[in-house]
Amino acid sequence: MPEATANLATKQVKMEQWFQDNKNYYATGTTSTCAIGASDTTSSKYFSFSCVVSSTAATYTVTATGTGSMNGFVYTVTQDGSKATPGVPAKWTSSTNCWITKKGGVC
Repeated sequence: MPEATANLATKQVKMEQWFQDNKNYYATGTTSTCAIGASDTTSSKYFSFSCVVSSTAATYTVTATGTGSMNGFVYTVTQDGSKATPGVPAKWTSSTNCWITKKGGVC
């Protein structure tokens, strides 16, 4: 789980740095690719990462999806810093307002 949350936090910072310079979240010359998408394809042993930018380029969601032994976990962060855990394995509790790090819905 630390791989997911640490990478999401790093990606959020990169997106905000991009926004400060470019006033949108799109990669240069595109109208659909996340600014970090072309240059940051970070994956880890247990998570893969993706990013979606809204059609207005004003919002984004970066997602970490669990693989292997972390299958079932899904973590997200958005442009306003909202964190969520929309996907968890069976017998875990999901959350719409934090990153779950322990069974039972503990953030």
